[in-house]
Amino acid sequence: MTKHNVDYRPLIGYEDMYEINRFCRIRHKLPTILCRGIQVPSNEHKPEIVIKGKVTYAIIRDKDFKNRKVNLTLMVKNIFGRQRPIEVKHNKPIKDFVKPINKRGRAGIAVEQFEDGKPIKVFATFTLAAIAVGGTSVKISDAAYGKIKSYAGYKWKIKSNKK
Repeated sequence: MTKHNVDYRPLIGYEDMYEINRFCRIRHKLPTILCRGIQVPSNEHKPEIVIKGKVTYAIIRDKDFKNRKVNLTLMVKNIFGRQRPIEVKHNKPIKDFVKPINKRGRAGIAVEQFEDGKPIKVFATFTLAAIAVGGTSVKISDAAYGKIKSYAGYKWKIKSNKK
């Protein structure tokens, strides 16, 4: 088995002490560290690695020799970024007509407003109709689906796309 040349980069916030590679492996930059007045080889104070689900954490010591918990997965994403560019593939051809989309990202259901059996206006969504008459969209949808007869003095029906 051959050894690969692995790219180590400085750990953000601990640039003088640690380096990290894209496989979440940490190593000391210095061969020895000063611990309580004594020069100690850095391999004796290896960071403790903890894996929880898909996230890897390390418990490392800072300059004041206090233990700190660092999210290595997030550090690797910030330091190395995406290694390959994203390729967007479209399975379906993009159509010229795009449906109107409301805040939640779904296409709205068109509703018609009637007064005395005559159509007054067509709204793209129940919410837009509710804003226009100063009511709630739930009551307008109840009236459109036939749960109640009318709301705010108007009759409501779902607009059909058939002509």
